[in-house]
Amino acid sequence: MKNFDVAIRALFAIAVVAGSVGCKEKMCTPGEVQVCPCAGGGSGTQVCEDDASGWGACGCENKTDGKTNNITSAPPQPSRESSVPSAEVVSKPTGSLTGSGMASLPPGKPGELTVVGYGKYQDESSVGVVVRNMTGKTVYSISVSGTARDHKGTIVGAGKDQGFSPRWIKDGDAAIGYVFFKSKLPGGLAFEWQVTSRDVESRFQNDNDLEVTEFNVVPGALSGKTVVGVLKNNGVEASKLNRVTVLCFDASGHLEKMFFGFSSSREIAPGATGNFSINTYKSECAQLVIGASGHH
Repeated sequence: MKNFDVAIRALFAIAVVAGSVGCKEKMCTPGEVQVCPCAGGGSGTQVCEDDASGWGACGCENKTDGKTNNITSAPPQPSRESSVPSAEVVSKPTGSLTGSGMASLPPGKPGELTVVGYGKYQDESSVGVVVRNMTGKTVYSISVSGTARDHKGTIVGAGKDQGFSPRWIKDGDAAIGYVFFKSKLPGGLAFEWQVTSRDVESRFQNDNDLEVTEFNVVPGALSGKTVVGVLKNNGVEASKLNRVTVLCFDASGHLEKMFFGFSSSREIAPGATGNFSINTYKSECAQLVIGASGHH
């Protein structure tokens, strides 16, 4: 009887070990953002890894001055880049930004993937953001999380981007998008940004960058101005949910606000074109930068 009891216990132990090996615990939700403590005091943000295996490094960058609505240079941010040579991604559908405000986009820091500027945020919940890739290679599907702090250093907002264009960013190029905060942001804030990117060989590549072949700024039907233009799909698959992002600058080259909308057609076939119309409302939009991306 004693030997039988020992055998049962052994079988139970083996079953527990086998079960623990075959089951990988989910530590967090991919893309989730949380506040984390920084060495020397203060706090930053970290993002859940794509495979939910744990949290990424805590972003504890220096704070940028949020008291001006001008494009503001931001400190270097940690990045997750692929070691795959850029020659292996040249066949991917790549796009780039266009517009009269391209010269107003700040340069980045060599070797870094960083936020180089952001726009107005007073009483807004979304902040237009510009990211520059100076890593020496193409990066794919960047993600930006932001932490907003008041003049006392108290965190008053945490947000995550809602997508950037283009999705594939060549070395030296920039991408535009916005970070959404779930509450209105008061004035006089300092922002901390964390930028990551996905492996250029990720099997989840279902994005398609579109070329803006032409555009014009015309009076809006109801108010302000409207940006109209044409998109071309240079990819090999039909592109759907094609979103167009417009960054508006004033006459001095200061970033004002970000606007976005979708192409008029639900789907753009390979080699075909589609049009778009984005209302900028009361924004001056003396200069602008446009980017567009869709999904397969």
